[in-house]
Amino acid sequence: MDGEYEAFAELLPDERVLCAVDGGRIVGYLFVSLDARHHLHPLEETLRFDGGYVRRVFVHPDHRNRGIATALVSRAREWARERDADAVHALVALDNRPSRWTFEANGFEPRHEHVYYRLFGLTHRSIERLEPE
Repeated sequence: MDGEYEAFAELLPDERVLCAVDGGRIVGYLFVSLDARHHLHPLEETLRFDGGYVRRVFVHPDHRNRGIATALVSRAREWARERDADAVHALVALDNRPSRWTFEANGFEPRHEHVYYRLFGLTHRSIERLEPE
């Protein structure tokens, strides 16, 4: 597996990969699942997502700012709806503006905020759960 796609090793058995391809090369991808449980290392907990759950959105730097991520998220919503999902969810760090804009462009809005800290490494990060209206 090419170094650019090491994330594919994280793919869970019940997940699908949606890819954007240009000239036979993958230039973007995301993972999508239905009614899944995911262990989230930053939060150190397992969350259940009823309906669709989108994660691991990536676009190669040479292909960014062309609407690829927005199109992938839109297709993930369609994929989940085709399988009768009532909702679609995503978790996005509050400080990750490009991801927030991508999901907001697809009608997602914040529903829940998850905050985590690490005491001895002095880490703090906030993550919002986004869902379409």
